[in-house]
Amino acid sequence: MEGKYQCPCCKNYTLDEEPYNHTYEICPVCFWEDDTSDDNEVSEANGGLTLIEAREIAAWKEERKEKIEIILDGLEKKIRHSYYENTKLATLRDALL
Repeated sequence: MEGKYQCPCCKNYTLDEEPYNHTYEICPVCFWEDDTSDDNEVSEANGGLTLIEAREIAAWKEERKEKIEIILDGLEKKIRHSYYENTKLATLRDALL
C-alpha cells in the first residue's frame, strides 16, 4: 500500500498521483478523497469535513488503535493456553481494528 505521494490527510505515502491536482484519488488508509480542498475549506467529497478536521479524526483513530492493540496483546498473553479463547480474541481483534 505504498504510493509515490503523501496523503494530505494522514501523511502516509499512499497516493499514486500528486495531491491537490484534481485526481480524486482515495487514500486506502484514512479514506480521504483528494479533491483539491485546502486545510480550512469544507470538502463535500469528504462528508463536509475540512482537511484539518479529517486529520484530527485520523490521529484520534490511530491513537485508539494503538491502545486497543496493547490491551489485546495483554489479553492474548493471559489466555494463550486455550484455543477457544484465542479464537474469540482473534474475532474481537478483527472487530476492533
